[in-house]
Amino acid sequence: MSKIVFIGGGNMAEALLKGSLGASVFNTNDVVVTDIRADRLSYLENKYKIKTSLKNIIPVEAADVILLAIKPQNMEEVLEEIKALINEKKLIVSIAAGVTIKQLQKEKSWKIVRIMPNTPALIGQGIAALCSSSNVKENDKKIAEEIFKAVGKVVWVNERDINAITALSGSGPAFVYRLADYLIQAGKEVGLKKEVAKELVLQTFIGSAEMLAETEESPDALVKKVASPGGTTVAGLEVLDKSLVKNDLIKTIKAAKKRADELGAGK
Repeated sequence: MSKIVFIGGGNMAEALLKGSLGASVFNTNDVVVTDIRADRLSYLENKYKIKTSLKNIIPVEAADVILLAIKPQNMEEVLEEIKALINEKKLIVSIAAGVTIKQLQKEKSWKIVRIMPNTPALIGQGIAALCSSSNVKENDKKIAEEIFKAVGKVVWVNERDINAITALSGSGPAFVYRLADYLIQAGKEVGLKKEVAKELVLQTFIGSAEMLAETEESPDALVKKVASPGGTTVAGLEVLDKSLVKNDLIKTIKAAKKRADELGAGK
């Protein structure tokens, strides 16, 4: 079984740690988490019975897999620190938004898997987009897949699509939460108590998403099944379809992608 070091012990790293241990991708003895926060490391060590370190050098030297769960602006500093320890046998996995394979691959021999996860991974319902450098072998891809399948679903993509995916599914949960908030507010406007409106909206989101997933019908086809001529749904859809919601959602995704592009350019 491979040895892994998580550089960065934040929420996403914890989700991946919890999922991969639960799915027996790694044993507790084969996992080290590094971070600059001693209190965070103490929490992770006590909860998951893994090893931790305030330093990167020794854990990186011993690891087969190096999972970079750090902020994009800290990436260069960390890579500079550990680059002398990286060889063609080690697999580098990065979840830093906007940081390209080219930026990560300081030497041509480095094996890189770049991944865009999303926060529903925290409850095992994430979706992660994966891409890799050309020298990554199938067994390396399998290791990366296993880590992220432990917290949701995975899809392999071309790197040129990663920033668009960052905008759509990486940032997407925040946009869904905002829409849910607006619907809860709308429920209050028509006389419902907030807690009732919230329960109705959340289950409507969950049930509707399950319908889309299980029936494999298009969103438009399912809309038509709900909307009876002359009924309440049609009355609401007439307002929604005449609004700028569609255009504004597209603008939202484009703005998020633009920022991902800027991060990749070091802005």
